[in-house]
Amino acid sequence: CTILELASSYTQLGCTLFGLGDFSKAFNFHKKALVARVEHLDFHHSLVSESLNYCADVLQSMGNGKDGIALGMHAANIRKTAFGTFHPAYAHALSVLGSCYHSIGRSYDALELLEECLDICEVAFSMSHANLIPNLMLYGSILRVTGNLHKSRSVYKRALTIHKKNFGDGNEKQRKGMEDLLLDEMILITNPKMKAPLDMPIPSIQLESEKEHLLICVDFGSRPS
Repeated sequence: CTILELASSYTQLGCTLFGLGDFSKAFNFHKKALVARVEHLDFHHSLVSESLNYCADVLQSMGNGKDGIALGMHAANIRKTAFGTFHPAYAHALSVLGSCYHSIGRSYDALELLEECLDICEVAFSMSHANLIPNLMLYGSILRVTGNLHKSRSVYKRALTIHKKNFGDGNEKQRKGMEDLLLDEMILITNPKMKAPLDMPIPSIQLESEKEHLLICVDFGSRPS
C-alpha cells in the first residue's frame, strides 16, 4: 500500500484506540498519520487538518490541552478554507479547539467556538441528530463553568432528550451511563478555573527529512463581558 493509505490505517487505529480509552497509543498512531501526510501532502491539505484535529483532541483528553491549541487552530484554519464556514468538518474542528481551551480553564474562549459549532451543526443536521450530543455536552460544561447554570441545565436536558430519541431504551447500560453523566454534570458546583500558564510552547512537526513546520499562533483570548 502507499504511504497515504498507511496513514489512513494509522488514523483508523488511532480512532479505535481513542474509543477504547487508550489515549497514549491513539496519539502515537495519529502522530504517525500526521507525519506521513505532512511528508507527502501540502501542509494546508484537508487530510493534514484531519490528523492535526485528532492529535489535538487526544492531547486534551490526556490533560494536555495547552499543547493541542496550536494544532487545533491550524486544523480549523485549514478546514475553514477547504470546506467553508458552514461545513460539519469545520464545526468539528471548532469543537476540538474549544475543548482544548476549556480543558485549561479558558472557558470564555471556548464558549464562542461551541456556539458557532452548534449553529453549523443545527443547519447541517436535524435538530435532534445524534451528532449534536457530544457538542451539547461540552457546551453545557462550558456554560456551567462560566456561571450560566440555568442555560447549562437546559442544554444537558436537551442532550439527554436527543439521546433517548435516537437510542431509546434498547441499550439500558448505555442509557443509564448517559443519564448518570448528565446528572453528575448538572449537580457539579462551579470550580475555580485553572489558569493557563504564560509559557505556551508551540509544537513543531518533526519529519524524517530536513524540513520542519512550525505553527505560529497569535492568541489574544476572550474575557467575560
